[in-house]
Amino acid sequence: MKILLAVDGSENSQRAAEKALEFANQLPVKITVISVLTDFIPSILELSKKKYYENLVESHKRHNEDILDRYKNFFKENNVEAEVLSRFGPPVEEICKEAEKGQYSFLIIGSRGLSNLKKTVMGSVSYNIVHCASIPVMVVK
Repeated sequence: MKILLAVDGSENSQRAAEKALEFANQLPVKITVISVLTDFIPSILELSKKKYYENLVESHKRHNEDILDRYKNFFKENNVEAEVLSRFGPPVEEICKEAEKGQYSFLIIGSRGLSNLKKTVMGSVSYNIVHCASIPVMVVK
């Protein structure tokens, strides 16, 4: 069985990881952890300060790598091997693409992530994944 675990560093992502660990403790599973670095459109002010923009992007990349390292270590400490994937783009699109191409049994995701403003404007990532994923999705609160 292959599980895709989508994380963003939130408390609900941690609960989703704990749920994936429960499966790993009961069944032979292969876990892949994915975190998506959200693309964003820089303002004209940011573009005028190229160095600032480059530093901002690098900071986001490091943060995303830290998130993935945290989950890789979480599974390692619990004697479960986990592969990590970092993607760049719209989270819903990137997670659904990986879910489809990776031949996973199902996807686990936390019910709500870090960005309440984005949720209000664009909708919940987990909600949209439930509707776009081609595999079963478990949403963990």
